[in-house]
Amino acid sequence: MATSQINGVMRHLRRVLRPREIERTTDGKLLTDFLRHRDEGAFETIVRRHGGLVMGVCRRVLANTHDAEDAFQATFLVLIRKASSLASPDLLANWLYGVAYNTALKARAWTAKRRRREQHLTHLPDTEAAERNADERDLWNDLQPLLDQELSRLPDKYRVPIVLCDLEGKSRRQAAQRIGCPEGTVSGRLARARAMLAKRLTRRGLALAGGSLAFVLAENASAASVPSSVVITIVKAAGLHAAGQAATASMVSTKVAALAEGVLKSMMLTKCKIATAVLFIAAALGFSGHGFLQALADEPTQPIAKQEPQEPNGKPAQDDDVGKLTLPQGPMPTQALVSLDDAGQLVVRTREAAYKQFAQGQQLMVVDEIKTRQYKLGEVQVFDVRVEPIDPKQLPKMLAKEVAALIIRGRQPLDPLHFRLHKEGTLVFVIPLPPGPAPPAAAGGFGGGGFAVPLPPAGAVPVRNGVPVLPPPVAPQQALPSAPQRR
Repeated sequence: MATSQINGVMRHLRRVLRPREIERTTDGKLLTDFLRHRDEGAFETIVRRHGGLVMGVCRRVLANTHDAEDAFQATFLVLIRKASSLASPDLLANWLYGVAYNTALKARAWTAKRRRREQHLTHLPDTEAAERNADERDLWNDLQPLLDQELSRLPDKYRVPIVLCDLEGKSRRQAAQRIGCPEGTVSGRLARARAMLAKRLTRRGLALAGGSLAFVLAENASAASVPSSVVITIVKAAGLHAAGQAATASMVSTKVAALAEGVLKSMMLTKCKIATAVLFIAAALGFSGHGFLQALADEPTQPIAKQEPQEPNGKPAQDDDVGKLTLPQGPMPTQALVSLDDAGQLVVRTREAAYKQFAQGQQLMVVDEIKTRQYKLGEVQVFDVRVEPIDPKQLPKMLAKEVAALIIRGRQPLDPLHFRLHKEGTLVFVIPLPPGPAPPAAAGGFGGGGFAVPLPPAGAVPVRNGVPVLPPPVAPQQALPSAPQRR
């Protein structure tokens, strides 16, 4: 009894002697005093400071006054239970707005369910609702059922300025102090929030500009009054909270206690769903990351496995003189100049050996000539020096001008050892063999890469064991007789 009298005296002194100091006290400080010192006066200050906001939400959602008062008390019962776990105590108004809206929705659902049962039993019309619908013809009555639906969907950074400035009537400077940001930032967010809310309401069939919306909210939303009996009841329930749930429930009706419990369970389920979703996403990201790293670890470090030449007995061939180094197999590549013509065909220029008779009756001689041949891109295979295939679609860009490349004739396996001394980026072209029978030199003899020395006419060169005996190469200028000079 003495404690109750002291708390009453303290509340009276706060109201009479220190109104300005109490107004400057933040919500976080008041909650701390209530939790640590069981100060009922601090909690009463919170109820009176934000009571109009909470009651306004409850009355907009619930048409019945008694239902709105029950939702009001249930909202502050939830605050009593959750006061120690609030993330941002100084933004208590925004938190209370959200809890009040959810509590009013739950109370409306319960009321609608009860009325359906009552109407099913009595078949009596709801005269109170009919009278209420007849009066809801002005702008505010049209706005009430939509305001909180759309306002609750705004992001926190935009909803908080409207709650503080338009619903609680605070100045922008006071809102900036509560939010903890410059006043100009609050002004910008408030203007943006009003525009967003007006746009959302317009989509719902209620055309309002941002300035008109602010005027309607200032005139109506913050005008809800809270009966003193309701405030005293919830403050006493807060003072008895330390004694346990039974003591708290004894101060409020069973309906209010059940409504508060329902809201607390819904909040717990929401947290569980969020935690489950976070764990699921974290597990999925961890599994994906592990799979990605495992895939990187499983990739071969070399794009093409090195193929060692095999001996007839199946063992890898070894060069006795060089140790582990091996010599390449197959035809040697030939250097060439490669380009693309206007028709999109591959133009290959190579230096080849040929027989040529420079004068009547003279012996045929082997000379070097530049041969130019054209191939369709579909007849040619292109590789890099690592024997990786090149996409033919890239050739127009790679052969924008004539480039030096390597040529191999015939469809046969390529040995990467042939290209180990060539620089990266060199192209290797596998082109088809010319039509007709291949001469003996086509197996990789003189004129490497399959370029054969053409045979001279029969009888022009002696043949030994089926192979022509070729004379030594002579430069063209040495074979030509000296022509008489004209003076």
